[in-house]
Amino acid sequence: MFFLRKKKSHWEAISSILQSRNYLEENSIRLSSRSGVLISPSDHSFFQDLTTNVDKIVKDGRTDSNTVIEVLKDDQETFWVLIKDEDFPELISTTYTVINAVSNIVKPDNIIGSVFKLDLSQSKLIDVYGKVENCYLIFNSDFLGYYPFVPSGEERLNSLELDIYDILSSKGLEVLSDFNKWYGISSIPF
Repeated sequence: MFFLRKKKSHWEAISSILQSRNYLEENSIRLSSRSGVLISPSDHSFFQDLTTNVDKIVKDGRTDSNTVIEVLKDDQETFWVLIKDEDFPELISTTYTVINAVSNIVKPDNIIGSVFKLDLSQSKLIDVYGKVENCYLIFNSDFLGYYPFVPSGEERLNSLELDIYDILSSKGLEVLSDFNKWYGISSIPF
């Protein structure tokens, strides 16, 4: 007899970082108070005033919210919904809200991914790799999992990504184990 593992919901997968946060910080891996949702636009009317539409969705019924939203268009003609909130659970909730709203109002295919910045400046991992300018944790909405992304110029620090993956996967974070789905993202604006 065998048991099938119940597939996690989108919320369960993205919020798994809340359970891993303390462990990461114990290992001097800090999670930034910013995230970004990368969106591919379409002809849908939602994109005609994306800033206003996203702001309405995020602020709906939440008059006391301290969340700051900014929408940018990058050189690839995709949109970044940048989210800033010092309250980390609220940051995760707002990131999910944006993903969920775009997926329901337009379609899930418009979501490219979500990005969270990691600060490794105090981590012992850096002892091996030297100075690392940027390190990110990307959430892939198609496959419902996180993976590390460490760009270094035009290349990636794959060995550091694997080290971070080992740390992340050991503490309950929903991670993508298929490295072929670890897509790079250029021009991350934070």
